[in-house]
Amino acid sequence: MRKLIHNFLICIAIVAAALIIGVLMCPYIPDFTVSEPLQPEMAETVNTATEKNTENIDNKSVVNTETDKKITIVEKKQESVRSEIKVETPVIPVIEKKEVITVDKKSEIGKKSETVSQRKSEKIPEINVVPEKKLVKKTVVPTVKNVVKEKKQTIKKTVVKKQIILPHWLEDFEPDGHINGEKFVDDWRHEGGVLFTPKTRFFLKHDNNASSNSVLVIESKKSSAVFACDLSGKINLNETPVLRWRWRVRKLPPDADGRHRKKDDQAVGIYIGTGTAFNQKAIAYRWETETPVGHWGKTVYSNVMSVRFLSCRNKDDGLDVWFEEERNVRDDFMEKFGFVPKNIALVICGNSQNSKSEALAEIDYIGFYKKGKDLK
Repeated sequence: MRKLIHNFLICIAIVAAALIIGVLMCPYIPDFTVSEPLQPEMAETVNTATEKNTENIDNKSVVNTETDKKITIVEKKQESVRSEIKVETPVIPVIEKKEVITVDKKSEIGKKSETVSQRKSEKIPEINVVPEKKLVKKTVVPTVKNVVKEKKQTIKKTVVKKQIILPHWLEDFEPDGHINGEKFVDDWRHEGGVLFTPKTRFFLKHDNNASSNSVLVIESKKSSAVFACDLSGKINLNETPVLRWRWRVRKLPPDADGRHRKKDDQAVGIYIGTGTAFNQKAIAYRWETETPVGHWGKTVYSNVMSVRFLSCRNKDDGLDVWFEEERNVRDDFMEKFGFVPKNIALVICGNSQNSKSEALAEIDYIGFYKKGKDLK
């Protein structure tokens, strides 16, 4: 096909060249329309011109005969090319075959879809075999056993919630054993106070109104001492900053006042201390006698311990009445000393040596909590 097209284009180029040559060989013949009679001189010139034209016409006829021969040859070649092209392009029967194939495929697809639909219609009754009664049996009315199980699950959930509320550390003064006939609790030690003075007594006592049916009794008779517990590594004030406790006073040292050095006695005081043997700092929450409630005081013991104390209760709150208290120890340390201690000790004290009197107080429990609760 490429050769035929190439030959066809060559023929067209030859024809075009012949036509262009023929046009160029034909001279331009002007029209002379004479309206006036010619002079004899002009007549001679006209005759000579006519003779030249006749010569040109003869030459032209010769050229035209040659071009006619060439045109006839080109036309014959074109006819042969067209006949060859017509023979080699049988397009119509191929298209008819494609249409027949598509029709056959559609019919096959239709047959396949019919078979698939027949199979689906055959499988549908198998799905509906499950009776409705079995589905109803799954929604069984809860029996007594199921109700008991549900109650157990709810009880477990409430226990978990209570564990979240519990503090990180708690002392309820439930006795852990006996020494010389007296009850004691682990991790606590009884230490002396001022030199050449009697020691305040700390002991456990049964009480039905207490959280663990046991309370810590602080009994002082012209005496001074402390009951201490080391909480280093057990308490992180950034995680459990709130100290909560429950206490009551049965007897106050008369005329005691923490604002005066010679009258500095309390029926009970709770100290949170930190530091070394020669440099100690402590926050104290005390039940005073004459010191106004809410008063923050400052004192130093043995030139070693610097104390910032708060009067939480005094004589106006009455005797033999339980009170529950809470304070944010972390915030109090930051406010009074400018830092939060990492290691702390919890100390309970009772003093009456300055007033040379007697005092009696009790603590139900004491612990460190993550959050406080609004206490009245």
